Amino acid sequence: MNATLTQLRPEAGKVLSAVLHRNKTVKLTPHGKAVAEICPRPQPMSAGEFARLWRSRRPLGKDAADEVAATLKALMRLKVPALHLLADVSAD
Repeated sequence: MNATLTQLRPEAGKVLSAVLHRNKTVKLTPHGKAVAEICPRPQPMSAGEFARLWRSRRPLGKDAADEVAATLKALMRLKVPALHLLADVSAD
């Protein structure tokens, strides 16, 4: 969804409603050029929901696991930030 700054002034409630209730990202566009976004803030998953999803997960097949490991190794060679935390996971 796009909104101009002119629209934002009188319709701030409508714009925020799109973000809060319809999970939309609104791009603010003065003079047709996007200068900012209003995005819904991700909500953390509850521990109970995480546990339920973890228990119901399906294991990766060997091909998928090999592909994930290869991708992680390639990303680590590119020195992608925070992937060093996964070094023990992909060091087989």
